[in-house]
Amino acid sequence: MEHKIRYDRPETGKRIRQIREFYGISRKQMAKVAECTVKHYADIERGYVGMSLDMLLSISQYLVVSMDYILLGKGKKGLGAEIMEYSMAAEREKEEADGEKNQESDKSGVLGLG
Repeated sequence: MEHKIRYDRPETGKRIRQIREFYGISRKQMAKVAECTVKHYADIERGYVGMSLDMLLSISQYLVVSMDYILLGKGKKGLGAEIMEYSMAAEREKEEADGEKNQESDKSGVLGLG
């Protein structure tokens, strides 16, 4: 049985949106990059519509992310996605460490140690 690769527009749009938001880029700016209206670009991110290969290439180059990663969430991600993921992981680690410090502080206060 043959396995087909499927273009999942909502997931594709989600990946584009995550990277765009990480860099603090507006939808208006991305619409200029993709050479479309802001509404059309927003519809791409929401997964309501697809995009042309030219749009995909422009978005991929601007965000420094591979087209494989944008379309399939697999393969070589590209520098943009790697930076985003590294930064998000570092932020999670910091939040976890801060949470552990707060728990230790709460314990010492209850025990009368602080």
